[in-house]
Amino acid sequence: MRIYHLLACVIALWLIASAFQPFAFAKGRVEFHQMESKYLADRGQPADKEICVYLPDGYDVSGLVYPVEYSLHGQSNQSSRQWWFGSGTDIIDDFVSYHDALTNHMIVVMPSMGKTTRVDILEWAHLVEEVIPFVEGMYRITAYREGRAISGFSRGGHDALHIALSHPELFSVVAVFSAAPMARGLPTWTELKAHNQQLYPLQFWFAYGQNEEWGITDANRSFIRMLDQLGLPQIHIEDDGVHADWFRKGRAQACSRFVSETLTVPDSTMVTKGDVDRDGNIRSNDAILTLRIAAGLMEPDEYQMEAADMSGDGVIRANDAILILREAAGL
Repeated sequence: MRIYHLLACVIALWLIASAFQPFAFAKGRVEFHQMESKYLADRGQPADKEICVYLPDGYDVSGLVYPVEYSLHGQSNQSSRQWWFGSGTDIIDDFVSYHDALTNHMIVVMPSMGKTTRVDILEWAHLVEEVIPFVEGMYRITAYREGRAISGFSRGGHDALHIALSHPELFSVVAVFSAAPMARGLPTWTELKAHNQQLYPLQFWFAYGQNEEWGITDANRSFIRMLDQLGLPQIHIEDDGVHADWFRKGRAQACSRFVSETLTVPDSTMVTKGDVDRDGNIRSNDAILTLRIAAGLMEPDEYQMEAADMSGDGVIRANDAILILREAAGL
């Protein structure tokens, strides 16, 4: 009886959500989450973190799994909210409108990486060990590296390059604009040469100005030359601006456009029964999607049709949702 009670709760939530979705989520949106980092707290670092997450137009009703861009801010801002949005809702609206207009929709995660005094390697570990599992456990994000990018501005670009080379198993694209060398410098020849491009193909992308301060222009040019010498794929855009021109010159927008056009969500050749949303897990959300398909509120693709058809009779019914819930509960 417990499974039928659970199904009744899921159906009630689904009906409530279905009633409001067409009106509440007409476009993409940005959600904000607070996180207390145990990893940083255990090491005596500021642990109160905020994570901004952009969800694209149609996220709530599509049932799709999305590629993701992890975007890192510069050192003059404490958080991504300050960096991307300041205090203006108009800026959030502009951000949402631009990303909604991209041909290929993706989720953008903007974690707080700390201010000037941050300890780089600890913040990098916090991102990998806490932020990524937190976000990808909450949202429908592909589990494949081909659908995951890391990007950043200024010090965030410096961080993104180091993290991508330290964890190539996680990212297939690293895209940076006005990446600053900082005290550590951009990754070295030795670090680049150690990267196994055959095992973990990594695409590099850069945008920067010809007249950037603090050695940024020369550092980016030098790094790009190393990539070329090692035969690592790179695309770069060099405009005539300075560091502060990152927005006016459209570097951030070009970065997101490139990432969205490059990331993919690989088609699985094997269908996992019950994993309707393709996130690698069987959970109540899969049952909800199955109910939506059964009610004719969602048009499934070939994969979703097969994954939701738990009984194997070629027809999606409420009973398939019950079977998915049983699988999720381990019954």
